[in-house]
Amino acid sequence: MFDNIKNILSLSDYVDIINRFLDIPEDNLESENTLKEYQKRVIIALEYREIFKAYELLQKLKEKISNTDVNLIKKYEEVIVWLYYVSFGILSIEEIKYFFKENNIGIILQDEIYFDLINRIKLRLSTIDIKERNNWREQMYNAMHENQNNLTINFIIQGSRSTIANWLKEYDKEIGTSIAESIMRANFENESALKAHLSVDKKNILKRFLDFYEFIKISSYDPAGFEEDIVIESKGKTYFNVNGELIEVGKTRTVASRNPIPQIKEEESSLTRESNIQKTLLPSISSITAQSQKILISTKAVPSEVVSQLSKSVDSVDVANSLACIILLAQLRKLDDILLDAQFYKLVSDNLKANNNANSLEGLRINPKAPQYIARFLKIILEDKLNLSNEGAILFGHRLSKILSIESEKYNSITKDNKWNM
Repeated sequence: MFDNIKNILSLSDYVDIINRFLDIPEDNLESENTLKEYQKRVIIALEYREIFKAYELLQKLKEKISNTDVNLIKKYEEVIVWLYYVSFGILSIEEIKYFFKENNIGIILQDEIYFDLINRIKLRLSTIDIKERNNWREQMYNAMHENQNNLTINFIIQGSRSTIANWLKEYDKEIGTSIAESIMRANFENESALKAHLSVDKKNILKRFLDFYEFIKISSYDPAGFEEDIVIESKGKTYFNVNGELIEVGKTRTVASRNPIPQIKEEESSLTRESNIQKTLLPSISSITAQSQKILISTKAVPSEVVSQLSKSVDSVDVANSLACIILLAQLRKLDDILLDAQFYKLVSDNLKANNNANSLEGLRINPKAPQYIARFLKIILEDKLNLSNEGAILFGHRLSKILSIESEKYNSITKDNKWNM
């Protein structure tokens, strides 16, 4: 994606563009320089998760090119598609439906780095009430069946366009509209690739698209379709259900494959019961995210205000508000600065002193942004201050590291093998 631009962007370019993200130097959309300015912002929005800025830029660009000639719209097609992609986290159902009906999804699917539509939609769905999620899935499903953009160059039927709608029509005719069996789907992909003379790249696009299509068909109530990682306890062991796979806490191996999920008796297990009944239950990710949106509005996204609210919430053991503040700080790319706050720095330094960890104490003084200190901070706040179980805290930390790793890959190591990596 825009590799010719990405490869020449310097660190100073990133800083400069972030500071003037919505200020495009030229109003002439025909200019190649203007197009490059938009492309630069797409790259930065993707890499630094500038969701709100990307959304605002998208609205401005759509307004500018509305009622213009087709060639100009085509010129900015990639920019618009990627701005939608970055903005998924805050799009309404109408906007998402429009995206899947009117936009060339293949632009995303052909990108080797950023093609993960499934996780983008999972994150968006996790922010709404579970009762609404299947309705959103259905509307995306229907929108794709109307999409007249070409997914590939060639098609399996001569004389017919290789549109997304036509691919789905043939796929549904061959496979049916229920969840596809893996063998039948593999046969469809292989036979279609031969009939349509698809290159390896185009076959990969088709496969990724069908992966996404099959995901949309799954119910949000199905373990394989549920958008949030959940905790299950059985026979004294704790598991994460991740995309329909049961992964034992403390283990790196998968203990059960997606189909079928082992049936766990009610008396043996609960999605909400913790092994220590004195521990606080982890709220749902959707409720935490909804609360973070309220805090975003009340604090006007000023990081110092969010940190102040986090401090008050932790002191009052307000779990939902505390977790929402932490999520929001991560989204604002300010959680890695949390130990610059004197109160929270003292929490971690006191913990290190209590554990006679002189070397780490010196490391904290030199580099308080290091991921091992962020991990220790989270452990202290979540388990010691908010009284979450270790399993619930690790699960939250696991989700949080996905957000933080957008800032830097080093934050992937906050949790490791379902433990705090301190």
